[in-house]
Formats: sequence, C-alpha cells, structure tokens
Amino acid sequence: MRPLAVLLVMTLLLSGEVAAQDFPSRSVRLIVPYQPGGAVDLIARTMGPPLSHGLGQGVVVDNRPGGNTVIGAEIVFRAPADGHTLLLMAQSYTVNSIVRSKLPYDTFKDFTGITRLASNPLVLSVHPSVPARTLKELVTLARLRPGDLTFATASLLGGQRLAMELFKAAAKIDVVAVPYGGGAPAAVRGQVEMQERLPPRIEDGGAGGQCATAQLRVRAGRPARPASSRCPC
Repeated sequence: MRPLAVLLVMTLLLSGEVAAQDFPSRSVRLIVPYQPGGAVDLIARTMGPPLSHGLGQGVVVDNRPGGNTVIGAEIVFRAPADGHTLLLMAQSYTVNSIVRSKLPYDTFKDFTGITRLASNPLVLSVHPSVPARTLKELVTLARLRPGDLTFATASLLGGQRLAMELFKAAAKIDVVAVPYGGGAPAAVRGQVEMQERLPPRIEDGGAGGQCATAQLRVRAGRPARPASSRCPC
C-alpha cells in the first residue's frame, strides 16, 4: 500500500519582524488532530521530548480530533502566526482541500510545511474470524459477499481510506468503510473484518495474529499487480 506520510506544518509568519523575534519565547503547542493512541499521536509524543530539549522550551501535545482533522487545523490557523503553535498532520490535511467545497482556511496559502517526520507502509490485516489467510482468499471472499465485509479507517478521508479505495478498485470488490476518530479506536478488536494500519508487531488477540498483506504497484495505463504473503506473526 502507499506509504502513510506524517507532516509537521505551521501557520505562515506574517512578517519579517515577527520571524526575527526570539524563538521560542514560551512553550510550543503541538496540535494533533486525532484521538490519543494512534500513529500520529505516537509520533507526536515520541518527538516531543527531543524537540523540547532542542528548543529549550516545553512542547505540549494537544489532541484535537474531529471534522476529519479540520478542527485541529483551524485551531492552528487562528493561533498567532509566531511559530509557537504547530500542526502534526497526515494525508487528511491535503485530502480535505480536494473533497470539501469550503474550509475555514486555505490549505496551501495559510500554512507552511516544516518537515516530513515519517513515512510508513500500511498492512492490510483481517480478524481471525474471517476465513481468509492470503490476499487471494480475501479477494475471493469479498467477491462472494459484496457489501458484507467491513474495514476500519482512522478517519473519514485519510491515507488508509484512500489506499483501501485503491485496493477495492484494483481487486474489483465491494467492502464497506467504517471511519473512526483515530487509529486507536479503529483497532478495537471484533468490530470490523479488516483494517489497514501501520505495521507494528502483530500479537495474538490484537490483530488476531493472522493477516493478509498486499503491496499494489499502480502505473499509468497498467493494471495493479498485487503481491501477497503471510505475516510472520
């Protein structure tokens, strides 16, 4: 699946005078527009202490989920543009500008990117109750039960959802998206049959210890080529 990229962005500095001021002059607020416990939140809390050490000021992680990340992004947009309020964002930030006719900010003019912090592959996992142990078996099952199988996503329109829609189109299957407010709620056992997630160690009882993985290579004018394997659980 396509990598999940995580970006650190900030509101544009309004003037050279603001940028020239001593920075940071107080603690830095790091807005995470997802619920605690998910991948982006984990990155924020991992980078917080070294970032605080480097800046010489405290870094406060502030989870503000909702609105497919628009709520958190708007908080950063309305904060003073002095670099003390940062936004940690995944693909939802860009996707919103494409699928929403109106946003309270301009995605490309009101923010500036600082750096890409992470890029990870996604693993397609299935609950152990699903009678499929390879990607081929999963596709066959989904074709026999169109619209019956469900998959969890960390947000309504994020990287996981887009990757799964790509997979659905390539495999010609119909499975139903169940969006959650973050990666941690989406990982609740027994709620859905499938989930695309970052590939941590998969333990029995979590993702079930059994999953199908797929990497889709999509090129213009060429069909997707799925390659499958069993997870070394």
